[in-house]
Amino acid sequence: MSSTNDHPWLVRASREQRPRTLYAFPYAGGDAQAYLGWASRLDASIEWITLELPGRGSCPATSYADVQEFVQALVPLFADCQKPFAFFGHSFGALLSFLICRALAERQLPLPRGLILSGCKAPAYFEPVAQPALSDDDTIALIRAYGGTPEVVLSNRALMSFFLPTIKADLTLVRSYRWQPQPRLPIPLLILSGRQDSTHGPDVAQGWRDVTSGETTFQAFDGGHFFIKDHHYDVLQIMNQFLLKSL
Repeated sequence: MSSTNDHPWLVRASREQRPRTLYAFPYAGGDAQAYLGWASRLDASIEWITLELPGRGSCPATSYADVQEFVQALVPLFADCQKPFAFFGHSFGALLSFLICRALAERQLPLPRGLILSGCKAPAYFEPVAQPALSDDDTIALIRAYGGTPEVVLSNRALMSFFLPTIKADLTLVRSYRWQPQPRLPIPLLILSGRQDSTHGPDVAQGWRDVTSGETTFQAFDGGHFFIKDHHYDVLQIMNQFLLKSL
């Protein structure tokens, strides 16, 4: 992977230019390697670009007061898109991509032609959390509850101390989000969820249909919050179908 000439936060899966673009937003604590290998299974006409958010890779950590301030810092990355594009995000990345869509709409800038939201409850279910900063133990407990991280990693304090600052920063942004009804987005949505996900499962994903005037497609998979790791081939097949129809 290599950073684009435009911004170090945008990391291309390939140097080859393609007529359409999918921007991928990692989950909390994830980096540009979060979806490693996925780009090769995307349709050959679609370029895969992953966001390398602050505090990861070569991008220095930056503090933001809340998720809306962070979104405003990201919007300029997409203000001058010259090709048809779509967004994909899992969990924190899904919320982030949706909020960027809203910010683009507010500024009357070009919108993505499709939005793929994975492992994320509808925004109306989010409530700001007025609690003290997350401790290391609290953060590890949350990661354990979501699954997807081996216990041998979670129990290694030296290793976790390397990842925790970034994960805590992302989770703090999520905890700052407050839902505010706004005009519906005129774009189609593909909503993916894990049937055994106790926090972001299919039931609380249904509300995504209320944020768009476009078509909303729902697809559930067996598994918990990180069902995408066990079903990435099937997930990518569904994504390809959606993108070829939308872009």
